[in-house]
Amino acid sequence: MVSDILKICFENINEVFFIENRTNYRQMILNGIQRNTVIIHHGGFYSPLKGELFRKLFENAHREIKFYFWGDIDLGGFNMYDRLKQNIVLSLMPYRMDKQSFLAGKHLGEKRNHEYLHKIMKYQKQCNHHMFDEVIQCILAAEVTVEQECLL
Repeated sequence: MVSDILKICFENINEVFFIENRTNYRQMILNGIQRNTVIIHHGGFYSPLKGELFRKLFENAHREIKFYFWGDIDLGGFNMYDRLKQNIVLSLMPYRMDKQSFLAGKHLGEKRNHEYLHKIMKYQKQCNHHMFDEVIQCILAAEVTVEQECLL
């Protein structure tokens, strides 16, 4: 049915959040959201059909709307953010994927081996932006990553 969507109205909307994890998505809704906010369950690496829906959402949004992505503070989360930003939502910003959020959830973090840490270093070197540099340094120092559920 996505191909049948002709127009999406974003009247009075100021923010759109793509939330990767279903638990966090549900919790944000249960906590109550601002009237001018849209929350979308991203659900991991999006399919071509979901990508088409996301594209229609972004193309119908006015320029003042801020778009955010909230994913795990790990390689998967960084890659999901990059894919969505590069292919669809050019103005996308990360949400709670920074050093402060990492430090808040670090005690519940997942221990990572040297092979994984090497992949994160490789990602950082190949990345054409430096948005996650500070938090990647925290990951490398602590040798843990933080799932977004830890931040609830």
